[in-house]
Amino acid sequence: MNIKMAVMLGATVYIVSFTLNLLLQLALTQNQNAKIIAGITGITTTIILLVICTNVYLKSVKISAKEGFLFGAITTIIGTILDTAISLSINSTDKLGNLDNPLFWAANLIVLTIPTIIGWRKSTK
Repeated sequence: MNIKMAVMLGATVYIVSFTLNLLLQLALTQNQNAKIIAGITGITTTIILLVICTNVYLKSVKISAKEGFLFGAITTIIGTILDTAISLSINSTDKLGNLDNPLFWAANLIVLTIPTIIGWRKSTK
């Protein structure tokens, strides 16, 4: 496992997707349909970034489902830490931040699953 690379790419996934999603939310908050479109676009952007970074990471290690899972786990941990820190710094009255939001946990499951599947598929070729 290349921890330095995993941390760097995991942080990249979070920071870039957070920034793009924030800009989308700010640009498209005129009505409810725009919020839905921004949410779907944000999830799609995160998935695309995750696939790209997973492929870059897997080039630096022996390709396997385990390596994909470990990359997904590190990305999830980094995302949770950064998201909690940002939530607490913005809204100090909400101590849980996004931790009580089911969509937050669904996104973490996606971030954990996609690299595992990519690692598994690439290792079976």
